[in-house]
Amino acid sequence: MQITMWVPYDERRLRRTIAVVMRPQVRRMRIMGGILLALGVLLIATGMMLGKVQSLTIPKDTMTDEQRVEFAAFLVAEQQRQAGRAFLGRPR
Repeated sequence: MQITMWVPYDERRLRRTIAVVMRPQVRRMRIMGGILLALGVLLIATGMMLGKVQSLTIPKDTMTDEQRVEFAAFLVAEQQRQAGRAFLGRPR
């Protein structure tokens, strides 16, 4: 079985696209993108995730009493876990 496809080829459009992509402004963005990619890989490789820096917004008005109790228990358990890690000499 033979499958053939015809793709229109416009050399002027290709050259114009290449010229736009190779502009100095686009080069800077590619360099900045590469730097951000490298920093992201570094964060993943070192395990420094931003979980402790992120904030968690919990609207208290929409929570039921049961949810409030559950959330308070979670906070107490998390504080005890972190206190235990600090007591054992491990970094938080």
